[in-house]
Amino acid sequence: MDGTILQRVKVASPLIHCLSGSVTSLFLADSLLAIGARPIMACDPREVGEITKTAAALLINLGTITGESQESMRIAVEKAKEEQIPYVLDCVGIGCSTLRREFVQELIKLYPPAVLKGNRGEIMALLDKDHRTSGIDSTTELALSPRGPLKCIN
Repeated sequence: MDGTILQRVKVASPLIHCLSGSVTSLFLADSLLAIGARPIMACDPREVGEITKTAAALLINLGTITGESQESMRIAVEKAKEEQIPYVLDCVGIGCSTLRREFVQELIKLYPPAVLKGNRGEIMALLDKDHRTSGIDSTTELALSPRGPLKCIN
């Protein structure tokens, strides 16, 4: 296929279903519109499956999760799996709480994401169940080796 990814997005104008907290919804919508995609932010459990089915991709952002948003995210991920729709899983704050960490593990087991997004601390929390962070920002440094596993540098 010819062109850059950005050019292909502009031509295709894909619908992207975003399940995100109130903190990032506007930013996500504006960013997707700026690159030529069409965002939709449906979050009610009664419609997320239907909306996900019509989308080219799904974005799950754990920013401000609630019991209802977790239910919606599960439904959306199940529908994405059924329809073979790729999704991005943004692991916001999983180093801060057991609830977030266990929920991310559940989603990954249900249907592995096409892209797993996270800062250093969030990725470390995925790799090490005892790794904790105090917020969404991370101070842990990681060294990536092309032939070896992630290594934490303290």
